[in-house]
Amino acid sequence: MASEDLAIPERDRLPMGTCKPDYVYVVMTLLHKDLHKLRADMPDRKFTFSTSLRLAMQTFNAIEELHSIGYISRDIKPGNFAPGHKSTREGKTIFMYDFGLARRYVDKDLSRRDDIENRAQVYAAKLAAREGDGRAHFLNDTPPQYNMLLTWIDGLVFEDTPPYSKFYNMLDGLREERKIRMHERWDWEEETSTVTSRSDTEGPP
Repeated sequence: MASEDLAIPERDRLPMGTCKPDYVYVVMTLLHKDLHKLRADMPDRKFTFSTSLRLAMQTFNAIEELHSIGYISRDIKPGNFAPGHKSTREGKTIFMYDFGLARRYVDKDLSRRDDIENRAQVYAAKLAAREGDGRAHFLNDTPPQYNMLLTWIDGLVFEDTPPYSKFYNMLDGLREERKIRMHERWDWEEETSTVTSRSDTEGPP
């Protein structure tokens, strides 16, 4: 994808690139570890509910922005999202990167629905990961909004434009219900002198 297409905050910027006879290189914004690695560093390999919910909100926004310029990722997974580097002011922003499989969604193989569904399934405990177990098993002890989100997505057909604002507002309502602040410390951030409240309830990966 062209660098000008990627100059939106939640998608990793490509400030410089070139093509030489023998090689191609791209210089990318320096980011933190990806979400898969950050989660693996956590106790019990899980994020708290606060971090999980805010990650869902930011990653859904990033997917919407990618779709807004006519592309689908086809490779939505925690390893393709990362916060800004901890040494910068963008440490609170989650970036989407690695567009090697991205295509314009006029193609007939995958749709915008698939990107949204993949992200929702990762967020809601990877519902399709274990053959034979139903949704109720994986949504046990989670807020009812998770099941509502997946039900909305299940109702979409190939050509539908996902109701992004509906998804976001549902998650934001859950955030307010749990009294979670948007700029609370991420689980992977070091403790600072500023005390921030955080839910101790563990959320899905």
